[in-house]
Amino acid sequence: MGALRPGAAGAPYSQPYKLISERKEVSQIKTKETSGAIKRVNINIPTGLHNSFKAAAAAQGLEMTEVLMAYIESYVAKYGYATPKKKGRRK
Repeated sequence: MGALRPGAAGAPYSQPYKLISERKEVSQIKTKETSGAIKRVNINIPTGLHNSFKAAAAAQGLEMTEVLMAYIESYVAKYGYATPKKKGRRK
């Protein structure tokens, strides 16, 4: 005779499966107040640098996104915003 699925009568687990939304340990995704749409930016960095950055941000009680947003804002403030030139159609 085959093994019984968890939750079936006589199976080792007598409680039915819980929906993820019913589980207490599942945390909600943090939402932050923003002024406008959000654009995702992905970068490739060495693993060691990523780990060091993550630890440094955590040591200050910050998330990596917060640190990067502050840097990008200061960079744009320093160097200004430039509209990219439109390229012509390729022939």
